Amino acid sequence: MPKVYDFRERNEAQEGYVEAFRQYLSGRSDLIRVYYPTKEQDLSGIDLIADIENSDSINFQVKTDFQVHKTDFLPYEVISQAYVQKTSVIGWGFNIEHFDYIAYINAQDGEVFICDIENLAAWVIDNFGALRTFVAKNKGYFTLGVLLPFSIVRKIAFSTGSLQETIAFKNIKSKE
Repeated sequence: MPKVYDFRERNEAQEGYVEAFRQYLSGRSDLIRVYYPTKEQDLSGIDLIADIENSDSINFQVKTDFQVHKTDFLPYEVISQAYVQKTSVIGWGFNIEHFDYIAYINAQDGEVFICDIENLAAWVIDNFGALRTFVAKNKGYFTLGVLLPFSIVRKIAFSTGSLQETIAFKNIKSKE
C-alpha cells in the first residue's frame, strides 16, 4: 500500500534545511535582512523573505528533497489538492504570484539550487508533454505534478539569472 503523506510531518522534516538556507542568505552582504513570513504569507507559499535595496523584497519558496540522489528528479506541484467532487487547489508550481524564487535543497548533500520561478514555470509549460507525472496520496486529497530532471533544474538555476550568479548554487548543511 502506498504511503499516505502528512503535510505537517513533511514541514517538520524540512525546517532545519530552511533555517540553514536562511542563515546562508543572512550572511550575504547584498541582502539587508532575511526572515520568516507571517502566517498569511506562509499560507500563500512564501517560506523566506529577503529585504534588498530600495525597500524591495524577494520571496522564496523552499523545497527540501530527500530522494533526488536516488531518482535524479525533483517534484513540481501542478495541483496541490485534487478532489473529485469539489474544486481543486492549484499547486505551488503555478501559484507563483507571491514568490520570486524556488530553492530546491538536496537533503542528501546540502546542495541548493535557486531558480527564478517564472523561468522554471515557463520551462515546465514548454515541456509539459514530455515530463513524467506523479500522484501523491495525502489525507483526504491527492497531489498531482510532474518530475523535473535534476539536470534541468541545475541548468535553469545557472542560466537564467537566478537572483545573482553567486546565489544560483550553494552547498549548505542542515542542522539536525
